[in-house]
Amino acid sequence: MISVADIDFVNHCLESFYAKLATHKYGVMSPAKEPPYDPEDGGVPFEMMDSPVDGEGYCQWKMLPSTLTEADVRQLEQEFAVPFPPLLRAYLVARFH
Repeated sequence: MISVADIDFVNHCLESFYAKLATHKYGVMSPAKEPPYDPEDGGVPFEMMDSPVDGEGYCQWKMLPSTLTEADVRQLEQEFAVPFPPLLRAYLVARFH
């Protein structure tokens, strides 16, 4: 079972990191996806965009809650035949970023 305390710890670490990044000139900037938002184009997924696209094709982006479940993590562990450390398990179900 994935510990709620571990998930909270991971969320706190990620939020602290993103808060620190926000103080830098470029913050959390990445190339934006262009319509029709092909998932293979490598840009920021549309639902993660957190600002309009600037003149150079970049936008700020945000974390989202993870859609992975503990069952998904167990399936990965079985697929790779290795148990993941507790904090990696928490990281996978905490956030997408």
